Amino acid sequence: MIDIIALAVVLLVVLAVMLRRTSAGVGVLALLAGVLLDQLLSGWLIGLLPHSIISTTAYVPVVVHLLVTFVSVAACLIAVKISRPNVVLSLLTSLVLGFLIVFFGLKIIAPLPVVANAAANSGLLTFLNPYQNLILSASAVLALMEMVLSHRSAGFAAKKKR
Repeated sequence: MIDIIALAVVLLVVLAVMLRRTSAGVGVLALLAGVLLDQLLSGWLIGLLPHSIISTTAYVPVVVHLLVTFVSVAACLIAVKISRPNVVLSLLTSLVLGFLIVFFGLKIIAPLPVVANAAANSGLLTFLNPYQNLILSASAVLALMEMVLSHRSAGFAAKKKR
């Protein structure tokens, strides 16, 4: 079930990036920054909430983690547009962005009792879990390549023709 949801999320991210002509490279870097912010700030933010709310449900800490992690990605995908996208790199980077959204999203919602068993039985995540560091570093390199090659200024091409 998780694998089918992962495929749907990846396809939605690819469609959003390609139709809106947004930068998936900036989205990947925003997601990695959101994960770092989550590690730094979520404990503090959850500590600010009343103890009665946290002790009654497991959903409040998960929502805080999701908001801290994914708000930066949503903001970047809405705000950052590119004039001349490199289609191949944009497609590859948006696929990676969709996978990373699913990957980190599942890591965040794994403590919930509803999805704990389904997440543990996911074949895709079980197979790719040993390669987590390689996937993260490759996605950062791909994001940088996409940003550099898709964000060439229009003046650079005009100067080159002279």
